[in-house]
Amino acid sequence: MFLRATTGCKRTFCLSILLILSSLFAFGFQGTGTLTGIVSDPTGAVVPGATVIMKNNASGDERQSVSNNDGFFSIAAVQPGDYTVTIKAQGF
Repeated sequence: MFLRATTGCKRTFCLSILLILSSLFAFGFQGTGTLTGIVSDPTGAVVPGATVIMKNNASGDERQSVSNNDGFFSIAAVQPGDYTVTIKAQGF
């Protein structure tokens, strides 16, 4: 025996599904980004072990990363804003 849903139940069910799907969609836009790059010298050679400092100009908060053996660095969960990036390496 199959149960038949009333119109009110169908409407409630559809609205519930719509609400769940819309909330999942909203979580996809968290408003953060990732700063990635490769540190290299003027000749194009990569610079491993360079410290990359990213400073938020409004709040003064700083985040750091160190480049790996391939010169690659990454700073995740960056909030939107105006930043100054400084790179420091021994010998430069």
